[in-house]
Amino acid sequence: MNNKLIFPFAINKHQNTAIVFDGVHDWGYTKDSTNYIDLSLGSCGCLPLGFQRKDFIESVQSKLPEFPFISGEYLTTNKYVIELAEKLYSLSNGYRSIFATSGSDAIETAIKVAKNYQPEEKNVILGMRNSYHGSTYMSSSIGDSSYLHKKDGRDPNCLTVEWDLRHIEYTLLKKRGQVLCLVVESCSWQAGLHSYPDAWWIALRQLCDDHKVLLIIDDIAFCGAKTDSFFGFNKSIKPDIICAGKALSGGYYPLSACLVSEKLYDVIKETRFSHGFSYSFNMSGILSALHYLNVMEQERILDNHLAIKQRGIDMFKYLPSVRNYGLTWCIDVNISNKTEDEIFNLFLENGLYLGIWNNPLVTKQILINFPNVINETYYKNLEERLQSTLEQLCG
Repeated sequence: MNNKLIFPFAINKHQNTAIVFDGVHDWGYTKDSTNYIDLSLGSCGCLPLGFQRKDFIESVQSKLPEFPFISGEYLTTNKYVIELAEKLYSLSNGYRSIFATSGSDAIETAIKVAKNYQPEEKNVILGMRNSYHGSTYMSSSIGDSSYLHKKDGRDPNCLTVEWDLRHIEYTLLKKRGQVLCLVVESCSWQAGLHSYPDAWWIALRQLCDDHKVLLIIDDIAFCGAKTDSFFGFNKSIKPDIICAGKALSGGYYPLSACLVSEKLYDVIKETRFSHGFSYSFNMSGILSALHYLNVMEQERILDNHLAIKQRGIDMFKYLPSVRNYGLTWCIDVNISNKTEDEIFNLFLENGLYLGIWNNPLVTKQILINFPNVINETYYKNLEERLQSTLEQLCG
């Protein structure tokens, strides 16, 4: 196939070009009448209700003719944008929304908010070891992703700290008066899905307060009811900024949000804050997010959480090393004598699609995102296919 696309693409001449799927089923894709379960649910859990919820499309289509486009001008909005902002304000206990399109865009917005709030001399941005915050230049610079930095470079103002509180404090002392903000994921899937206790988060919040550093929580991968609430970060602390995305809209249309605390809002409301323009966000994403919030309430989605979590615990109990954060699971694997293509194709042969962020040859782990509405067919197929694959993969 003479592929005219740059993305998706073959990473290099030794790898296959993108798979061209010809349809979807509830939990993944179809090709030549074969069903594949997407372990990443459309990339790190974008589609927590699955791939065939036509009600999202119908709901958006029914309202979109009213306001097909809202530009990035300062003085234009509509009732649906305001309605979603009010709902998120309530769900977050008092954070104001700046809407964007992607998770990377939300992170960029958060940094700009921080720059508008903090003194000019503060320009150092701290990110955590082995974290991921996006693919744009600034968001990838904050993250610790060598596969991006190797070719793309990194903003010199971005530094990486260890998850150890002593190293964070050491860096804050060393860079006293220079640190703008600390960006941390609710739980880092790239770092192995190791969660931290309340005491760690409380101490981190205190360190940021002591050094007048803004705490930005990247909740992009875990918001949208993947845990026992709509937002997935540790509720023992109150961050200065929350970034949300992926499942924020149920995944059917793109939308992200930078949610700003009242403390920051009281300052930046006095400035001419700007971000994006033209297609700063899209109305389809706004309407999809409103529909998702209605579905969550009407179908009592959060009531499913404990039962699905327990089912995962039972399903993976035969494995020696497995962790979860909400409905996301991380399985440690030990692979040798396999190429990346061989691993990817082995999963495909067993009816499993790994997704772009699952490379067990490099990470030594497999990430699985459970939907928050599941039937017995999904459980049965996932368990049988995964067990067969791991036996062939790891022996």
